[in-house]
Amino acid sequence: MQRNPYILPVKRYGNERNPKLVILLCNPGDDPLKYERLSDYTMYLKGEYKDAGLSLDIACKYNDWWDDFFDVFKKVKLKSSDVLVLEYYPYHTCDMSLMPNCNQWTDYAKTALSENKKLLSKFMYKNIPVFGYYYSHWIREVPQLKDYKLFYKSRNRFKKSKCKELYKFLQEVL
Repeated sequence: MQRNPYILPVKRYGNERNPKLVILLCNPGDDPLKYERLSDYTMYLKGEYKDAGLSLDIACKYNDWWDDFFDVFKKVKLKSSDVLVLEYYPYHTCDMSLMPNCNQWTDYAKTALSENKKLLSKFMYKNIPVFGYYYSHWIREVPQLKDYKLFYKSRNRFKKSKCKELYKFLQEVL
């Protein structure tokens, strides 16, 4: 098997300085053995990849998974540059059930989670709304989320439904 030249998955997307919304994700998904089909890898080949602070506009160019989010942002007049998206486990796994135990994480994954937890806490302190697209792991790591008044945790399973929840949430908090 040929060595994968792809460096590391994105640990967060968007505005790390002053977002108006934070979205909590779990992991980038997809099959790690088919790295040549990953949008992060394509960005890497074209010189647009960054493991943190990657513009959502650039991510959207390479992966239409973000299109539904952009539709919601437009409806509430939120710019993509106003959003920060944090990954819990910044590695590609086909299924969340395949995610390894925290003790088995690489230093990169452990450090990324630590950085993302600090960012999340910082923005919660500043009363920035937080949408938990995937949230169960995050609540274990940041228990203050349970009582955070500007936190919405999606209970839906499907992306279209989650985006409808995001739209309603943003109408209330923005």
